Amino acid sequence: MFNIFKFIFSSIILYFLFKFKILDISLININNYNFFNLIFIILLMFSTVVLTSVRLYFILRFFELKLSLKYVFSITYIGYFFNQCLPGGQGGDIFKAIYLIKKYPNLKKFKLISYLVIDRIVGLLALIIVFSISIYFLNIFFRDLIGLGIILLVITILFFFLLFVFIKVKIFKIIIYNLLTFLYLHKISLLINQAFEFFSNKCVTFKGIFLLLIISISTFIISVISIILLDNGEIITFNKIIKIYLVTSITFFSNSIPISFNGLGIGEYIFSKLSNFIFNGNITYYANLFLIYRIIMVIVSLPGLLLFIVFKNKNINKNYARH
Repeated sequence: MFNIFKFIFSSIILYFLFKFKILDISLININNYNFFNLIFIILLMFSTVVLTSVRLYFILRFFELKLSLKYVFSITYIGYFFNQCLPGGQGGDIFKAIYLIKKYPNLKKFKLISYLVIDRIVGLLALIIVFSISIYFLNIFFRDLIGLGIILLVITILFFFLLFVFIKVKIFKIIIYNLLTFLYLHKISLLINQAFEFFSNKCVTFKGIFLLLIISISTFIISVISIILLDNGEIITFNKIIKIYLVTSITFFSNSIPISFNGLGIGEYIFSKLSNFIFNGNITYYANLFLIYRIIMVIVSLPGLLLFIVFKNKNINKNYARH
């Protein structure tokens, strides 16, 4: 039901974006883009799928699930495809959970699902870091926003401090678990319990967590580079790179809010408005730019459909062999 709401909400946003000429597909000319440049962008975006697979691989290894990187890459790519082509950003996680459950039928389903939730949490932490850094750079260019930067910086530091306290001080873990159980939010309490288990796991060192964050931050940086390469506007300078970086990171942050179909419409609106504010350029150009980036993401995700078909045929053949 909520996915239907998100789809309707995205449709409404897109309607107004086209109505007020913020988005205008007729102005998109693929001939303006160098073929080899597009291929390089596609390869860059493919590398983000690889990095995301590596992150999940390490998380599963921390919990002593010895899956091959090839298998983790396959289910991650399948998840990536369904994330791009199904309403809601969690569609791919469902398929990844299904394949993990099939691989480990003796383990509790909820426990396996919680590993994917932890993978999401690590990605969110990295996004918060990128977002905070962007706000810092924003203050360099726009001094009147220094107050916003300080507030966000304090919130970020407080968030990580509380996370550290909750992980290290067991009494907080007990209080949260009992409170959520009392509120009949048992499943959420179990997820949080798994998160505590992950961060307090002896195999998970600060070095390991730092590695996971670096992998996640790298995926965002590569995505930003892809958008910079798609921009055929004025000459690319360091000043412009920093500005596009902060615009894109803020857009990613708003795009991750689960109130529309994969952020469709919201991402285009935020990216175009911020770009117009910072670059004082054509708002439609920047909205179209982000839309092109989204289209390329869908193109990059298509091999995930082929992997899904391969996995499905393997299961059919296995079932047929049993009979």
